[in-house]
Amino acid sequence: MNTLHELIDSHSSYWGKAVEAIAYGLVLLTPLFFLSVNHWITNASIIGCIFILMAYALDRMGGIPWDSPVVWCVVTVTTIYTIAIVASQIGRGIFVYQEFLDQTRWLLGFPFFMYVYTRKIDYTRALNWIAPLALLLSWISSTYVIPSDAWGERYTISFMDPLAYGFNCLSLALTCLAMAAWDISRKQVKLLTYVKIAGFMLGAYLSMRTGSRSGWLALPLVIFILYFFLYSPSIFRLGACCLVLTIAFYAAYVFSPAIVKLRIDAFINEFWNYPWGGGVAADTSIGMRITFYRLAFYYFSQSPIWGWGERGYTAIKDAPELLAFSSQYTRDFAYGALFHSEWSTQTVRFGIFGLLGVFWVLLFPITFFGKLARREWSVKTSCIGLVYMVCQFAASIGDEVFNSKAMVTFASIFICCLIGSLCHGLKSNVQKANLGK
Repeated sequence: MNTLHELIDSHSSYWGKAVEAIAYGLVLLTPLFFLSVNHWITNASIIGCIFILMAYALDRMGGIPWDSPVVWCVVTVTTIYTIAIVASQIGRGIFVYQEFLDQTRWLLGFPFFMYVYTRKIDYTRALNWIAPLALLLSWISSTYVIPSDAWGERYTISFMDPLAYGFNCLSLALTCLAMAAWDISRKQVKLLTYVKIAGFMLGAYLSMRTGSRSGWLALPLVIFILYFFLYSPSIFRLGACCLVLTIAFYAAYVFSPAIVKLRIDAFINEFWNYPWGGGVAADTSIGMRITFYRLAFYYFSQSPIWGWGERGYTAIKDAPELLAFSSQYTRDFAYGALFHSEWSTQTVRFGIFGLLGVFWVLLFPITFFGKLARREWSVKTSCIGLVYMVCQFAASIGDEVFNSKAMVTFASIFICCLIGSLCHGLKSNVQKANLGK
């Protein structure tokens, strides 16, 4: 895998070396201040794309295997939300540019994919220090520089609500955990391993402080995934692991901070007491989320193909069918603050095209990383990608995970860089296999 020194040495012109150095630095540093500096990732990603394209123009280097189905899958990941919006607007006969402002940021991921792939960059190697450092900078920024007091006791940074801040911190924390777990499983424990463990603990702490449960479900799933892929356990060991995890999580709940216990207890009580048999649900956190799903299903059923756009369902927002199970407050809340689910929100907005977009963006990377996690040469990078996507999937059930420029940009770059790093290794190993025949 190429380092910056090797890349610069391969470019003879002064401008080529300068542009290559800046492009390389931006590819690695764009995610670094995602959770600590407002507008950093949205601006740095655009500048990064400009320098990537400049590097290609000066270098005239090709190498993208357009005949590879994986490359076209990445193309669809970075374009499918935009395609969904276009299809929905054509079907509705309503054309507004505002619907494109956030989701077109997915397109920025593909130049990063091209660069990581053609330059043979080991993106995982960079994440060893980028992920823990990003969490440290986030803690400093959210505690001392730009903390937010708009949410009471719920901890966050000034430019993110607690839900978004919580699951994004947890995503990076679980990334650190995956990298540390790989070091331990391969008996390559070094000082950096302890740094990654510290990053995991700090990210988990920040997530708990937010009081946001978005993504918490991912933690037991991630531990199971890492144990399964890194240790290839027998059925007996797997059963023993599940038992130990159950005991460990119960103990963690008993001794956890008060805000965590309160949020877990509230989840159980509100879910259990929801009027499943009929009646208007109380305006509680979980009760409203369940009702949001029911509202979204009704709105979707009234326009399943094209959707309603951003707020197009005004005419049926308070339909008589909805009065039987939802309060006025819940309906107004969903109208103003969306449906607190990536699946519901995009389906109501863009109909079946929005639903397909969410499926593809979440499930293709999970499938891709899951398959490659079974191969020794790719297990580390694949586990990082799988862990990140599982956290996004878990958070998507209770919040919009791709609903701002910053979150869309970070997800697109993170996913595309990991796939780009794996694609080069995949091509090399396929060539070796063909030579061995």
